[in-house]
Amino acid sequence: MSAQQRFFSSKVLSGDSAMAVESYDLFGNERQKQAYIQAYSQHRRAINTYLQDYLSQLFNGTPCEVSMSGFNLVTPKTRPAEKSHKLWLKATIANQPESAFLAMDATTLHAFSVLFLGGVLREPMKEIDTAALTETEYRLAFQLLKQQTYAFLTTQETRKQAEINCEVITADALPAQGLLLTTSFSIVINGHTLNWHFWWPIDENAAQNNTTPATSKALAHLLITTPVRLRVVLSEQTLSLDVMTNLAVGDVLPLELPDPTPAFIGDSRCLEGRIAEHRGGLVYQVTNLKST
Repeated sequence: MSAQQRFFSSKVLSGDSAMAVESYDLFGNERQKQAYIQAYSQHRRAINTYLQDYLSQLFNGTPCEVSMSGFNLVTPKTRPAEKSHKLWLKATIANQPESAFLAMDATTLHAFSVLFLGGVLREPMKEIDTAALTETEYRLAFQLLKQQTYAFLTTQETRKQAEINCEVITADALPAQGLLLTTSFSIVINGHTLNWHFWWPIDENAAQNNTTPATSKALAHLLITTPVRLRVVLSEQTLSLDVMTNLAVGDVLPLELPDPTPAFIGDSRCLEGRIAEHRGGLVYQVTNLKST
Protein backbone atom coordinates (compact mmCIF):
# COMPACT_ATOMS: atom_id res chain seq x y z
CA MET A 1 0.00 0.00 0.00
CA SER A 2 1.37 3.40 -0.98
CA ALA A 3 1.76 6.28 1.49
CA GLN A 4 -1.10 8.12 -0.25
CA GLN A 5 -3.42 5.09 0.11
CA ARG A 6 -2.49 4.72 3.79
CA PHE A 7 -3.31 8.41 4.36
CA PHE A 8 -6.79 8.23 2.89
CA SER A 9 -7.64 4.82 4.38
CA SER A 10 -6.75 6.12 7.85
CA LYS A 11 -9.53 8.72 7.54
CA VAL A 12 -12.29 6.15 6.97
CA LEU A 13 -14.06 4.90 10.12
CA SER A 14 -16.47 2.05 10.53
CA GLY A 15 -20.04 2.82 11.61
CA ASP A 16 -19.46 1.69 15.20
CA SER A 17 -16.27 3.72 15.46
CA ALA A 18 -17.93 6.80 14.00
CA MET A 19 -20.74 6.61 16.57
CA ALA A 20 -18.15 6.66 19.35
CA VAL A 21 -16.43 9.81 18.07
CA GLU A 22 -17.09 12.81 20.29
CA SER A 23 -19.26 15.47 18.63
CA TYR A 24 -18.71 19.19 19.07
CA ASP A 25 -21.35 21.88 19.42
CA LEU A 26 -19.57 24.26 17.05
CA PHE A 27 -22.56 26.57 16.47
CA GLY A 28 -23.74 26.60 20.09
CA ASN A 29 -27.16 25.09 19.34
CA GLU A 30 -27.04 22.57 22.18
CA ARG A 31 -25.71 25.18 24.61
CA GLN A 32 -28.60 27.47 23.68
CA LYS A 33 -31.13 24.68 24.24
CA GLN A 34 -29.64 23.96 27.65
CA ALA A 35 -29.91 27.67 28.45
CA TYR A 36 -33.66 27.55 27.64
CA ILE A 37 -34.13 24.52 29.90
CA GLN A 38 -32.15 26.06 32.77
CA ALA A 39 -34.15 29.30 32.52
CA TYR A 40 -37.40 27.39 33.13
CA SER A 41 -35.99 24.77 35.50
CA GLN A 42 -35.35 27.38 38.19
CA HIS A 43 -39.15 27.79 38.42
CA ARG A 44 -39.99 24.07 38.68
CA ARG A 45 -40.58 24.05 42.41
CA ALA A 46 -42.88 27.11 42.25
CA ILE A 47 -44.86 25.61 39.36
CA ASN A 48 -45.20 22.26 41.14
CA THR A 49 -46.33 23.86 44.41
CA TYR A 50 -48.86 26.06 42.61
CA LEU A 51 -50.46 23.07 40.86
CA GLN A 52 -50.47 20.89 43.97
CA ASP A 53 -52.31 23.56 45.97
CA TYR A 54 -54.79 24.08 43.15
CA LEU A 55 -55.55 20.38 42.68
CA SER A 56 -55.93 19.80 46.41
CA GLN A 57 -58.58 22.54 46.50
CA LEU A 58 -60.19 21.23 43.32
CA PHE A 59 -60.57 17.79 44.87
CA ASN A 60 -62.29 19.14 48.00
CA GLY A 61 -59.18 19.34 50.15
CA THR A 62 -58.12 15.74 49.51
CA PRO A 63 -54.38 15.35 50.25
CA CYS A 64 -52.41 14.78 47.07
CA GLU A 65 -48.82 14.82 45.89
CA VAL A 66 -47.96 16.33 42.51
CA SER A 67 -44.60 15.65 40.89
CA MET A 68 -43.12 17.16 37.77
CA SER A 69 -40.50 15.64 35.47
CA GLY A 70 -37.47 17.52 34.21
CA PHE A 71 -37.88 19.69 31.16
CA ASN A 72 -36.96 18.59 27.67
CA LEU A 73 -36.95 20.33 24.31
CA VAL A 74 -38.61 18.68 21.35
CA THR A 75 -39.25 19.68 17.74
CA PRO A 76 -42.40 19.12 15.67
CA LYS A 77 -40.70 16.06 14.16
CA THR A 78 -40.78 14.32 17.55
CA ARG A 79 -44.37 15.16 18.49
CA PRO A 80 -46.49 12.17 19.54
CA ALA A 81 -48.95 10.31 17.31
CA GLU A 82 -52.71 10.72 17.59
CA LYS A 83 -54.54 8.22 19.80
CA SER A 84 -58.30 7.87 20.21
CA HIS A 85 -58.17 7.74 24.03
CA LYS A 86 -55.92 10.83 24.30
CA LEU A 87 -57.45 14.27 24.78
CA TRP A 88 -55.51 17.20 23.30
CA LEU A 89 -56.10 20.78 24.44
CA LYS A 90 -54.69 24.15 23.40
CA ALA A 91 -54.55 27.33 25.50
CA THR A 92 -54.19 30.64 23.64
CA ILE A 93 -52.87 33.55 25.68
CA ALA A 94 -54.24 36.98 24.75
CA ASN A 95 -51.68 39.36 23.19
CA GLN A 96 -48.99 36.69 23.19
CA PRO A 97 -47.83 34.49 20.31
CA GLU A 98 -47.26 31.47 22.56
CA SER A 99 -49.84 28.74 23.09
CA ALA A 100 -49.73 26.00 25.71
CA PHE A 101 -50.74 22.40 25.03
CA LEU A 102 -51.94 19.58 27.26
CA ALA A 103 -52.43 15.89 26.53
CA MET A 104 -54.28 13.60 28.91
CA ASP A 105 -55.85 10.16 28.72
CA ALA A 106 -59.64 10.30 28.76
CA THR A 107 -59.52 7.84 31.66
CA THR A 108 -57.40 10.26 33.70
CA LEU A 109 -59.78 13.13 33.03
CA HIS A 110 -62.74 10.95 34.03
CA ALA A 111 -60.94 10.11 37.29
CA PHE A 112 -60.42 13.83 37.92
CA SER A 113 -64.14 14.35 37.41
CA VAL A 114 -65.00 11.63 39.92
CA LEU A 115 -62.69 13.21 42.52
CA PHE A 116 -64.04 16.70 41.79
CA LEU A 117 -67.60 15.51 42.42
CA GLY A 118 -66.59 13.91 45.73
CA GLY A 119 -66.56 10.34 44.45
CA VAL A 120 -64.09 7.55 45.17
CA LEU A 121 -61.84 5.93 42.57
CA ARG A 122 -62.14 2.18 42.25
CA GLU A 123 -59.81 -0.46 40.86
CA PRO A 124 -59.41 -1.21 38.10
CA MET A 125 -60.25 2.03 36.29
CA LYS A 126 -61.91 1.23 33.01
CA GLU A 127 -60.27 2.79 29.96
CA ILE A 128 -62.65 5.08 28.05
CA ASP A 129 -62.55 6.90 24.74
CA THR A 130 -62.67 10.67 24.33
CA ALA A 131 -66.12 10.29 22.74
CA ALA A 132 -67.48 9.23 26.14
CA LEU A 133 -66.38 12.41 27.93
CA THR A 134 -69.06 14.76 29.22
CA GLU A 135 -69.33 18.55 28.98
CA THR A 136 -68.45 18.79 32.68
CA GLU A 137 -65.26 16.82 32.12
CA TYR A 138 -64.25 19.06 29.23
CA ARG A 139 -64.76 22.17 31.39
CA LEU A 140 -62.65 20.55 34.09
CA ALA A 141 -59.87 19.90 31.57
CA PHE A 142 -60.01 23.53 30.41
CA GLN A 143 -59.65 24.72 34.01
CA LEU A 144 -56.63 22.47 34.57
CA LEU A 145 -54.96 23.77 31.40
CA LYS A 146 -55.63 27.38 32.40
CA GLN A 147 -54.07 26.84 35.82
CA GLN A 148 -51.01 25.18 34.30
CA THR A 149 -50.65 28.08 31.89
CA TYR A 150 -50.94 30.57 34.77
CA ALA A 151 -48.21 28.64 36.58
CA PHE A 152 -45.87 29.00 33.61
CA LEU A 153 -46.40 32.73 33.19
CA THR A 154 -43.56 34.54 34.82
CA THR A 155 -45.14 37.12 37.17
CA GLN A 156 -48.17 37.31 39.45
CA GLU A 157 -49.25 40.46 37.62
CA THR A 158 -49.28 38.54 34.34
CA ARG A 159 -51.35 35.75 35.91
CA LYS A 160 -54.00 38.21 37.02
CA GLN A 161 -54.17 40.04 33.70
CA ALA A 162 -53.81 37.18 31.23
CA GLU A 163 -56.90 36.13 29.29
CA ILE A 164 -56.66 32.48 28.31
CA ASN A 165 -58.92 30.69 25.84
CA CYS A 166 -58.95 26.88 25.65
CA GLU A 167 -60.06 24.57 22.87
CA VAL A 168 -59.96 20.88 21.94
CA ILE A 169 -57.48 20.04 19.18
CA THR A 170 -55.77 17.02 17.62
CA ALA A 171 -52.10 16.07 17.91
CA ASP A 172 -51.32 17.37 14.43
CA ALA A 173 -52.39 20.86 15.52
CA LEU A 174 -49.16 21.31 17.46
CA PRO A 175 -46.88 23.99 15.94
CA ALA A 176 -45.35 22.98 12.63
CA GLN A 177 -42.00 24.55 13.50
CA GLY A 178 -39.96 25.83 16.39
CA LEU A 179 -39.14 24.31 19.76
CA LEU A 180 -41.50 22.98 22.41
CA LEU A 181 -40.58 22.73 26.08
CA THR A 182 -42.23 19.59 27.43
CA THR A 183 -42.71 18.05 30.85
CA SER A 184 -44.84 15.36 32.45
CA PHE A 185 -46.96 15.64 35.59
CA SER A 186 -48.22 12.94 37.92
CA ILE A 187 -50.50 13.11 40.92
CA VAL A 188 -50.80 10.51 43.69
CA ILE A 189 -54.21 10.69 45.34
CA ASN A 190 -56.11 8.05 47.32
CA GLY A 191 -53.50 5.47 46.35
CA HIS A 192 -53.91 6.14 42.61
CA THR A 193 -51.32 7.66 40.26
CA LEU A 194 -52.57 9.75 37.34
CA ASN A 195 -50.41 11.28 34.62
CA TRP A 196 -50.62 13.94 31.92
CA HIS A 197 -48.26 15.90 29.64
CA PHE A 198 -47.71 19.59 29.00
CA TRP A 199 -46.00 21.53 26.19
CA TRP A 200 -44.89 25.16 26.29
CA PRO A 201 -43.60 26.76 23.03
CA ILE A 202 -40.28 28.57 23.13
CA ASP A 203 -40.08 32.01 21.54
CA GLU A 204 -36.51 31.59 20.31
CA ASN A 205 -35.99 35.27 19.47
CA ALA A 206 -37.16 36.40 22.91
CA ALA A 207 -35.20 33.65 24.60
CA GLN A 208 -31.99 34.68 22.84
CA ASN A 209 -32.51 38.25 24.02
CA ASN A 210 -33.54 37.44 27.60
CA THR A 211 -31.76 34.21 28.49
CA THR A 212 -28.26 34.51 29.88
CA PRO A 213 -26.25 31.27 29.98
CA ALA A 214 -25.47 30.07 33.50
CA THR A 215 -21.73 30.65 33.00
CA SER A 216 -22.33 34.28 32.01
CA LYS A 217 -24.53 34.82 35.08
CA ALA A 218 -21.86 33.35 37.31
CA LEU A 219 -19.18 35.55 35.75
CA ALA A 220 -21.41 38.61 36.08
CA HIS A 221 -21.90 37.87 39.78
CA LEU A 222 -18.17 37.45 40.29
CA LEU A 223 -17.49 40.67 38.42
CA ILE A 224 -19.76 42.88 40.53
CA THR A 225 -18.42 41.38 43.78
CA THR A 226 -14.75 41.78 42.81
CA PRO A 227 -12.98 44.13 45.28
CA VAL A 228 -11.20 47.16 43.79
CA ARG A 229 -8.70 49.45 45.52
CA LEU A 230 -9.62 53.13 45.38
CA ARG A 231 -6.66 55.52 45.80
CA VAL A 232 -7.37 59.14 46.78
CA VAL A 233 -4.41 61.41 46.02
CA LEU A 234 -4.28 64.22 48.59
CA SER A 235 -1.00 65.73 47.51
CA GLU A 236 2.03 65.11 45.36
CA GLN A 237 5.38 66.82 45.88
CA THR A 238 8.74 66.79 44.21
CA LEU A 239 11.71 66.75 46.59
CA SER A 240 15.40 66.62 45.89
CA LEU A 241 17.35 63.55 46.88
CA ASP A 242 19.31 65.66 49.34
CA VAL A 243 16.15 66.72 51.18
CA MET A 244 14.84 63.13 51.22
CA THR A 245 18.06 61.71 52.67
CA ASN A 246 18.11 64.34 55.44
CA LEU A 247 14.52 63.91 56.62
CA ALA A 248 14.18 63.08 60.31
CA VAL A 249 11.35 62.01 62.59
CA GLY A 250 9.30 65.10 63.49
CA ASP A 251 10.00 67.01 60.28
CA VAL A 252 6.93 68.67 58.75
CA LEU A 253 6.16 68.73 55.02
CA PRO A 254 3.59 71.27 53.80
CA LEU A 255 0.52 69.87 52.02
CA GLU A 256 -1.55 71.67 49.43
CA LEU A 257 -4.83 69.82 48.82
CA PRO A 258 -5.80 69.90 45.16
CA ASP A 259 -9.29 71.02 44.21
CA PRO A 260 -10.77 68.85 42.91
CA THR A 261 -9.03 65.93 44.62
CA PRO A 262 -8.70 62.98 42.23
CA ALA A 263 -9.29 59.30 43.00
CA PHE A 264 -7.83 56.43 41.00
CA ILE A 265 -8.40 52.74 40.41
CA GLY A 266 -5.01 51.56 39.29
CA ASP A 267 -3.79 54.22 36.89
CA SER A 268 -7.30 55.23 35.77
CA ARG A 269 -8.77 58.43 37.15
CA CYS A 270 -12.37 57.56 37.98
CA LEU A 271 -13.59 60.14 40.53
CA GLU A 272 -13.13 63.72 41.60
CA GLY A 273 -14.07 65.15 44.98
CA ARG A 274 -13.06 67.23 47.91
CA ILE A 275 -11.91 66.60 51.47
CA ALA A 276 -14.58 67.53 54.02
CA GLU A 277 -15.20 67.12 57.74
CA HIS A 278 -18.05 64.90 58.97
CA ARG A 279 -18.73 64.06 62.63
CA GLY A 280 -15.24 64.96 63.70
CA GLY A 281 -13.48 63.04 60.94
CA LEU A 282 -12.24 63.65 57.43
CA VAL A 283 -14.26 62.25 54.52
CA TYR A 284 -14.00 62.26 50.75
CA GLN A 285 -17.06 63.85 49.12
CA VAL A 286 -17.52 62.87 45.47
CA THR A 287 -18.19 65.82 43.17
CA ASN A 288 -17.68 64.23 39.73
CA LEU A 289 -18.30 60.64 38.68
CA LYS A 290 -16.88 61.02 35.20
CA SER A 291 -13.31 60.15 34.40
CA THR A 292 -11.16 63.02 33.24
